[in-house]
Amino acid sequence: MDRIDALAGHDDARLDTMSGMVLAGELDQELQTIVEELASELHAPIALVSLILRKTQYFRAHFGLPPDLTLTRATDRDVSFCQFVVRDGVRFEVSDAQRDERVPVELVRTYGIRAYIGQPVMIGACVVGSLCAIDMTPREFSEQDRAQLELLASRVSLRLGELARASTHVASAGLEIATRPVFAELRNALTPMILGAGSASVLLAELRVLAASVQLSDMSVLRNTSSHQSLSEAIAELTDTWDDVQDASRRLQAGIVALERTLTGAASLTTLGDILAVSEQLSLHRTRGGGGIDTSGCEPRLRVRVARGTAINAVSSLLSWMGVALSEQQDLSGITLSCQLLKGELLLNFDSVLGEAALDQIWRDWQRIFVDERGLALTREDTRFELRLQA
Repeated sequence: MDRIDALAGHDDARLDTMSGMVLAGELDQELQTIVEELASELHAPIALVSLILRKTQYFRAHFGLPPDLTLTRATDRDVSFCQFVVRDGVRFEVSDAQRDERVPVELVRTYGIRAYIGQPVMIGACVVGSLCAIDMTPREFSEQDRAQLELLASRVSLRLGELARASTHVASAGLEIATRPVFAELRNALTPMILGAGSASVLLAELRVLAASVQLSDMSVLRNTSSHQSLSEAIAELTDTWDDVQDASRRLQAGIVALERTLTGAASLTTLGDILAVSEQLSLHRTRGGGGIDTSGCEPRLRVRVARGTAINAVSSLLSWMGVALSEQQDLSGITLSCQLLKGELLLNFDSVLGEAALDQIWRDWQRIFVDERGLALTREDTRFELRLQA
């Protein structure tokens, strides 16, 4: 067949990992060095870092391409060999493309491709493309060829991860600039509301004293004729309502501060207490249904050398996932945190009574989101998660 779309109907989740500098138009010198090294080591005329997108394969780095492909740096996805690497997540080899019915023949016919070997390259836990070598004559690849390809592919994955993180950091910096004025405006709007609530509470207390001293039997005009409530009862109801407003405004203010410290938290040195205070506030909605959080086993003064926003994001996400799972189990035993300092790392332990399926899901969620974050590492033992933070 001229074309084969091996990824038709497959989840395109890998596309979420590729943005910004991962797909930048300028050639990356480190990736260029790797493809040149691969071509030399495998004695292949063509070597590529190919990223598989929704409709195309994009050559992020290349060596030995024909002039037209050097200009476009892309082909349609359904004529590529690298799509099979992404689909299966393993090395793909072709010793003679003219005799191999697995592959589309358009590029074989157009460019004379005969042999191919491609190794998966990854961003985090997601296969996004291939490091491959191409030859114009049939050949069998050796174990040494495969070992060298695998080694170089791991270097490509590391570099792609760095480019992905650089994109995230650039986006985070822009987000901080954009959101700071919004948070300032929200805080300014809440401040008079909270101060006014305090003054109103004092006035209500004075009204309660006044109502208690009035003989309401002689002042029927003060009765609420529509509901037949006495002034004292009306004041009591108003007081309860105002207490709820005060409580809600305080929670809202705490939530805004927590969000601000997460989204604009670029500090590289912060305390565990700071991280936990904000993380508890961010995860409160999800953890209180599972019994809450006990942080009494943590030393709040311990220093952490991880960007504050990154650490808060990791801790609050774990707490939220665990809180939701506990709620679903209808278990109110809560989450217990403890910590210890060991060889330049802060070990933060998350203990619960979660079942195996819930723990597995949380582990998968972590790997999907945080696996490439520097300064963070998560391990699991039985019902405990252990988060390691640089200290």
